[in-house]
Amino acid sequence: VSSDQIPNWQRAFYKAVTYQAMGNIADFLFYRALIGGTPAMTGSFVVVNAVTGFSLYYGYEYAWNSAVPPSEDRKARSLTEKTVLYRALNTSKNFALSYAYSGSAALSSAFVASTFISDTAIFLTNEYLWGALRPREPS
Repeated sequence: VSSDQIPNWQRAFYKAVTYQAMGNIADFLFYRALIGGTPAMTGSFVVVNAVTGFSLYYGYEYAWNSAVPPSEDRKARSLTEKTVLYRALNTSKNFALSYAYSGSAALSSAFVASTFISDTAIFLTNEYLWGALRPREPS
């Protein structure tokens, strides 16, 4: 571990917390608007979404940073690849979860289409903020 970075597992954990905090709020709003359900089902959705979303993000972030060490020349390409692959995984998770709660492919598709846009914006914002706030070596 270089002096300008926290350990990969710890950075992945903190990034997962910030991403999931924002993502779960957006997912909750879309769930209520599109799928609805009883307060107990909504609460259950929020908890399951938070646990599965955090686990997916943490595992993905940790694996990505272990397999693809950051370098300045790969930064833009790497972010695009990282975003596209994560969005595919998270979209699949969102479809499966919303289908489990709604039983409707149409409602699940609407949920996935909505969350795809918001979660992509949240993912990129999280990446940029963590990149901007990362400690730098003194010049």
